[in-house]
Amino acid sequence: MRSWGNLALITALLCGCGGSSESVKNASKSKNSDGGIELLGDEEETGVTRDVDFMAEDGVIVRGTFHPSPKREGSSEKGDSAVLLVHQLGSNRTEWLEIVPKLQQTHSVLSIDLRGHGESLYRNDGKTIDRESFTEDDWAQTVLDVRAAVVYLRDLQPPPTTVTLIGSSIGSSAVLLYAASDPKIDSLVLLSPGLSYRGMATLPAMKALDGRPVLLLATEGDRESASAARELAEQDPHASSRVFEGEGHGVTMSGPLVPAVVEFVKATPAPPRP
Repeated sequence: MRSWGNLALITALLCGCGGSSESVKNASKSKNSDGGIELLGDEEETGVTRDVDFMAEDGVIVRGTFHPSPKREGSSEKGDSAVLLVHQLGSNRTEWLEIVPKLQQTHSVLSIDLRGHGESLYRNDGKTIDRESFTEDDWAQTVLDVRAAVVYLRDLQPPPTTVTLIGSSIGSSAVLLYAASDPKIDSLVLLSPGLSYRGMATLPAMKALDGRPVLLLATEGDRESASAARELAEQDPHASSRVFEGEGHGVTMSGPLVPAVVEFVKATPAPPRP
């Protein structure tokens, strides 16, 4: 019963905050006049890798780095495809440095720091965020960080033609739970997934994906994640799991991790939509 309640809570968070794409975009360019945090401006410079800030709908300031693809550097009238990278617990967006250049050859890439990690340590009123005090409900709100990042990508001009979400460990839970609420997410890659990291139940979310392509990766030495990857893959006919020999968790797993992710992202077309 708890697992369905968790998904219901996250759905309520995503629906109840009531912020539109425009409101999140405008928030990312605001300054709190009462001692709050000044956000990085986004001049939308074509072809420039840049750090960006945007505000989640509960006031958390999320810091990320945007890496435009060569297609976007060329100011094409057509949007490119985009990838969002979400790290594991206790890490930050720099964990993706090895894979970003490979993905950036064909996709624009946005990597973010989840709340309480890296440089995402403040709310818009200036209060600091301490992940050590997070409850399960606080961890569920990381889905709002993912939503704010997706809004940022969709507000690019021209907008991306597809959006793929890639998450590691608890980041995989956050992107999966978000995708269950957003049918326009095209595909997902889940590294070292769990069934209930910090109370974030993923089986109901996997069942709600309606057959979108999903790649789940883990190692045999990480038995809990390997078991979760196989069980989650059984919930979606378009999902596949690969369990590499050896050890490692998230981006540190052994095996051909980077080639597997890049091949999947490049080969996954956007599904037809009405």
